Amino acid sequence: MKYSPIIAGTMTWGSWGKQLSKKEMAELIQFCVANSISTFDHADIYGAYTTEADFGNAFKASGIKREQIQLISKCGIQYQSDNRKNKVKHYDYSKDYIIWSV
Repeated sequence: MKYSPIIAGTMTWGSWGKQLSKKEMAELIQFCVANSISTFDHADIYGAYTTEADFGNAFKASGIKREQIQLISKCGIQYQSDNRKNKVKHYDYSKDYIIWSV
């Protein structure tokens, strides 16, 4: 797999930053791809565990074909959030968690 020379980080696209709407995020995805930025970096914790799903909805709305982009994601960090039942920050690199998170 070949990645674009510049990789777009999505950590601040959602609730941890710009709080982009689905339309704004779709337009940003289109802008990136039109400018040869086709690789997007994610992590399951971004946006309190919401940004990957938001990106997915925006990507669907963008009209960009899946074959045109590459996705990188990270997982393992678990922290307290309204979106998860974690009681303490911890790390989970188990096979089950990795498969579940992607």
